[in-house]
Amino acid sequence: MKISFIKVSLVPVFLWCNAALNIQIAEAQTSEKTFRIANSKEVESLDPAFVDGGGSELVARGLYEGLTTSHPKTAEPVAGVAKSWTVSKDGLTYSFQLREDMRWSNGEKVTSADFLFAWKRMLDPETGAYYAAKFDDIKGAKAYRKAKAGAARDFNAVGIKCPDAQSIVVTLDKPVPYFLELLASSAFYPVPKSVVEKLGKNWARAENIVNNGPFLLASWKLKDRLTLTKNPQYYDAKNVKLDKIVVFPIEQDKTALNMYNAGEVDWIRRLPMGSVHALAGNRELHVNKLLRTVYLRLNTTRVPLKDAKVRRAISMAIDRKTLVEKVVKEGQSPALSFVTPGLKDYAQNDLIREDVLEAQKLLAEAGFPAGKGFPELTILHTPDELSKRVLTGVSVMLKKNLNINVSPKGQERGIFYDALDALKYDIARSDWSASFLDPKSFVDKFTSDNIYQNLTGYASPEFDELLTRSAQAKDPAERLALLAKAEEKLVAMDAPIVPLYFDVAAQMWKSSVSGLHENLLDIHPLKSIDIDEKMAKK
Repeated sequence: MKISFIKVSLVPVFLWCNAALNIQIAEAQTSEKTFRIANSKEVESLDPAFVDGGGSELVARGLYEGLTTSHPKTAEPVAGVAKSWTVSKDGLTYSFQLREDMRWSNGEKVTSADFLFAWKRMLDPETGAYYAAKFDDIKGAKAYRKAKAGAARDFNAVGIKCPDAQSIVVTLDKPVPYFLELLASSAFYPVPKSVVEKLGKNWARAENIVNNGPFLLASWKLKDRLTLTKNPQYYDAKNVKLDKIVVFPIEQDKTALNMYNAGEVDWIRRLPMGSVHALAGNRELHVNKLLRTVYLRLNTTRVPLKDAKVRRAISMAIDRKTLVEKVVKEGQSPALSFVTPGLKDYAQNDLIREDVLEAQKLLAEAGFPAGKGFPELTILHTPDELSKRVLTGVSVMLKKNLNINVSPKGQERGIFYDALDALKYDIARSDWSASFLDPKSFVDKFTSDNIYQNLTGYASPEFDELLTRSAQAKDPAERLALLAKAEEKLVAMDAPIVPLYFDVAAQMWKSSVSGLHENLLDIHPLKSIDIDEKMAKK
């Protein structure tokens, strides 16, 4: 009886254990590594020609890959679609060899023709690409993109050639030390030639998009979430650790932090105002310096901002040290120039002299002694608490020091950017992040012909000439000296912009996350991120 009893009782126990083991194995096989991001705003476009802003660039870097990509720690360029390249001795010719195993998400092979098509599309004025000027270092590119409507354009004159399906040769006008960095940015991504030709501008819609990066677009619900899933067609899929990424467009920083604390997101890219100090000592807090400047745009087409004396007076009357120490309080530093410190070999000088008496004198010379007769102006900003607080501080300073009324006004992002595009504003709060490690990334956005980034009405032939000469300079020291003169012209003399402070990245990510690193450009390739499931469950 005992033997019989033991046999009968062990069988169900064994079967139960075996079934439980099978369930665990099945769960392990089907479990997904999902990474959740609180982005600060909605992605505006997934078409590389119209990607704009850090949040959109972050998603684009997950969907696409250019000839080069960025190292997750240093943001320096590393091999992407191009498996190798050579550079001529004079630094003018780059010859790239593409990977043979690179495919679009529809299974078609990525070839040099896709790059040629994408870059020609970027340079075509009818496309209206935001960052077409990034191609200006390529031989003939600037002339091609600036050709007047109806004028004959010959793309064969542009220094971009494809000897075969796996090769691209690019010829520059002069040596460009940051060229490989440029190639990692969204402006230089390939697009699927066959798909774009078939669908036109609708090719990048959620239901149509075809891409070549480590992730696919699974779904996109505006003002709710954007979901990416691992791309099995990607050549390096075996080293992509995440199965799914969910991106939430959270404009309210407090909401993002609440979601983080509730375990609903793993990474918040911007913290609520004043929270950095309260979170000091938290091992999940990451604060680092950036190549990013927060500044004011002044609409130079409007009275009284047409007068450079008025613009300079406004700039000189702001106490930036008080702003960063009493208002922002996250480790930012006063900006007395536009180019953020930290760039190799660039002479960083204070270009703004904060001097209330001199500011009052300039305002009087412009016809507004003690602020009399000066019209009331508005400073537009997007609806976040930090911008509101900073601009309230600026308005108090301008009232106290110049006796002028400048009132902050928050606007929904779409309306705000429409106002900038149409020059229907007085003053606007803006910020700029360098896309490569060079001062040109800052100053060239205010040239007369940069209609997509200037947005101040500012047009100075002298400023444009300095940038042209810097682009033609063969000596690196001379080039940087000319860029410094251009920055001085922009910030100290003409002042269509008023730098406020040099920014920092204040972010949080869970201790279970790896592959995220602090760097000056705030570039974070999604393919490098991983989650330790064991730590995530603690």
